[in-house]
Amino acid sequence: MSSPRIKDAVFLILTQTATKGFTFISNQLLLRRITPEVFGVAAYFEFIINTVLFFSREAERMSIQRINDADQKNVRQAVINFGCLPFFLSLPIFVIVYLMQRSSSLYTDTICKLDNFQVLLVILVALVQIELLAEPFAALNQFAVNLKAKSKAEGLAVFVKCVATVALIILIQKKSLSHVSHVFAFAVGHLAYALTIFVVYWSSSVTSFPIPKKLKDGRLLDRSTVPIWRSLSLQMIFKHLLTEGDTLLVSYLFTVSQQGVYSLISNYGSLLARLLFQPIEETLRVSMTKIISSKNADLKQSYEFMSTMTVFYTNLCVLVLLGGYTNGSFMLRCVLGNSANWLGSDIYSMFPFYILYIPFMAFNGIFEAFLSSASTHKEIGRFSVFMSILSIIVLTILYVLIGKLHMGILGLIISNIINMTMRILYCLVFMSNFFKSKVGVKAGPLIRRLSNPVGLALSAFAAQYLILGHLMTETPREFIVSLAMCFVCLLGCVWNERGLLLSIFNKKTKSD
Repeated sequence: MSSPRIKDAVFLILTQTATKGFTFISNQLLLRRITPEVFGVAAYFEFIINTVLFFSREAERMSIQRINDADQKNVRQAVINFGCLPFFLSLPIFVIVYLMQRSSSLYTDTICKLDNFQVLLVILVALVQIELLAEPFAALNQFAVNLKAKSKAEGLAVFVKCVATVALIILIQKKSLSHVSHVFAFAVGHLAYALTIFVVYWSSSVTSFPIPKKLKDGRLLDRSTVPIWRSLSLQMIFKHLLTEGDTLLVSYLFTVSQQGVYSLISNYGSLLARLLFQPIEETLRVSMTKIISSKNADLKQSYEFMSTMTVFYTNLCVLVLLGGYTNGSFMLRCVLGNSANWLGSDIYSMFPFYILYIPFMAFNGIFEAFLSSASTHKEIGRFSVFMSILSIIVLTILYVLIGKLHMGILGLIISNIINMTMRILYCLVFMSNFFKSKVGVKAGPLIRRLSNPVGLALSAFAAQYLILGHLMTETPREFIVSLAMCFVCLLGCVWNERGLLLSIFNKKTKSD
């Protein structure tokens, strides 16, 4: 990737860190004021919002990078037209999602009985529509790989959302309103987020509000991009089933309290993934699509970059497993304190298992980002078929583990790991074939290089077990010992990759 795009990625990571810091502080203020049931209902509403937004705009966001025309004015209008598409798709998608959820026990037993339920529905529809009004602006910035604009909008929006939610929760409690009225605060917080996104994008735009117009060939949508958008739209159905299908099934099989526990586990457990992995994934997908779709594509550069990212992710993930799995429960107890709302739940015993899921989620993110960037129309179709078959398999596993074996949250985590493992294997086969045919390289040296951090982590696990007599830390002294093990492992990882780090440092020094 070019230096400006790396800087954009760093800026995006820093923004994510700041926004997650706001979220963390607001969660700390909220967790001692609300119960798992309220948290579960709020998580359910967030799932509905994210589902509608995902189906409305994800395929469009992945397609626009492939728009290519000598006439830059025509390209800009083509991007705007695709950016307007999600707004018109969102209402029918909302209706479909609503009809699907009406039969769930959570909807019939809890959601329908909320105070001002109709007002909540209106807010949900309104906030999705408002956020999608900003999509043409977002599409133009994404096409130009202007990630700073996205960071600015989302960073400020998260801050406003946190402030609005916490302020309303405190206000509701002071006025002694109904307990479930806290859900209203979460909905208003999301509305504040959507309004901020729209206002920031619009105010920072140098042109008037972008509206759809016909292209020079008389069409509204770019002819060469439409088939890719259709294929990706179909693929997104199965991808969402695999990514959020657990949440969908949870709404049928879990109690509201269990949903609240899982929501909190995933919020804290995936903090690193959202801080670091997600910005890298977004930058990689946008940049790789630009590089590979260009006429003079430097595929050797793309191979070297993917190899470096794989090495970086492997080293980081072994540290996450070593530090997170052994210390996760201890740190979560420190965060939640002695809150009576969560003491009766299984959140502390399940949290370490969620940590095991993080590396699978991380690697799947960058590998699928590359696949979506490098695949042809036919390859996208083949991947959609694979995803459809995998959806049936994973949902069946989910039903067996949760519905029949009653494994609860642990069953959910196991099925998610199986899901990610199968998708990673598919992407690895695709990447291996792609680079073998285009660049002529073999994976052997890279695999041997990746074995070093894995060996270090296993040695550190064994050393900690011998010193403490168990893996999970329970006291501050054991926590310090575990941190020392992590630090030693970090030093080993840095030593193993000293050549790569020195080359990056030298390149940076020369460019400056």
